[in-house]
Amino acid sequence: MSALLMDVQLRPVTFFKGYSDLMSKMFSMSGDSINVVRGLILLTDHSQVIPLQSGLRAAVEFQGGLGIDISGGMEFSLWYRESKTSVNNRGALVVVGNVTVDADFLSVGLEVSFDMEAALDFSTTVQFSNYPFLVCMQMDKTTFPFRESVSKMEKLASGEPFTWQRSREQLVPGSEFPLHQENSNMCKKVFDSSW
Repeated sequence: MSALLMDVQLRPVTFFKGYSDLMSKMFSMSGDSINVVRGLILLTDHSQVIPLQSGLRAAVEFQGGLGIDISGGMEFSLWYRESKTSVNNRGALVVVGNVTVDADFLSVGLEVSFDMEAALDFSTTVQFSNYPFLVCMQMDKTTFPFRESVSKMEKLASGEPFTWQRSREQLVPGSEFPLHQENSNMCKKVFDSSW
């Protein structure tokens, strides 16, 4: 399998070669996740000096990064006649920006930052004890935090610096995405005790 991420070709990943390799991997799977893609991406790194109308200069810097982790796992049970697969997508985003204005007598700065971590999981359960097979697909977004902070700094050449900081964190609630109605009916049959 080969994929594109933000118009960049990722190196190809080979999951199996041929039917016998697939079957040997299926029977030897422990259910542990296998990392497929893991990496850090620099989204922006910008620095600029802006001359102000008063003659002072404002230095502006922005940096942003993204971390991703895509993994998958599979469990296969002949005893229960069931297989479960999962694809776990995790990501974290961080953006930091600051503006500073320096003069001989005064220094003023403002920094803004936010970060978040999110996860999207896709799982499939197949029961093959009866025919037709029962297939249930589920897609969930877990609850994740979103944090933001603002810092302000002022300093006179002759005095102590004044710093003001405010931050907040909120939880974005998780949810399960509804797929088509036929899938929901199938999931009710697969998980009849929990629905």
